Amino acid sequence: MSETETEELKCPVPKDVRDAWLKQNQQESSNLAQSARDEEGTLSTDRMVSSIPKTAEHSDESSAERWVYPSPKMFYDAMKRKNFHPNAKDMQTIVPVHNAVNEQVWKCILHWEKGWGAEKCGGLTLDKFEGNSEKISPKARFLSLLGFTKPFDRHDWTVDRCGKKIVYVIDFYKGYPGPSGDGSSLYLDVRPKLTLEGIKMRLYHWWINITTTHKK
Repeated sequence: MSETETEELKCPVPKDVRDAWLKQNQQESSNLAQSARDEEGTLSTDRMVSSIPKTAEHSDESSAERWVYPSPKMFYDAMKRKNFHPNAKDMQTIVPVHNAVNEQVWKCILHWEKGWGAEKCGGLTLDKFEGNSEKISPKARFLSLLGFTKPFDRHDWTVDRCGKKIVYVIDFYKGYPGPSGDGSSLYLDVRPKLTLEGIKMRLYHWWINITTTHKK
């Protein structure tokens, strides 16, 4: 290869053009970073009180004995810590959806708990909850072997029923066909964990469904 060909392949950029380009990109990066900081600063710190009662050991005056959802600012910061690269503007949509989904989970748990006596001691309370997104449940694993899509998330909620702790498994599925058929809704599979108590509850739930269907 000749010296002329080597120079042509280098495609040199004049120094003044290069300096102007670098200055422009540095300014754009700075503007984007400032814009992101400005958006973060506008995030609300207000927190919504849920309808979900706490167990006595978690209760305090500020939350009126109910669990309190994270504010948009807290939710944003938590996503950043987990390296999810959130957009501050999206918090206006994500946080209300997150809260609504948790409210629906609680409704499903209350449905399971009908007839098990929680009302005798003031009602069911939520003791604790944890995310287990990387731990697939036995049911979800079995369904995946049959060709069904795996859940994108899993939570384990521990409730207190008159001193007895019951664990519920919640699998979150996306793309479940909604009424419009657009596949954009969310499907929750809520059920008691496979403990002795959980098996009793599942059998009871199954029997109630069978007898109710038969009466119809």
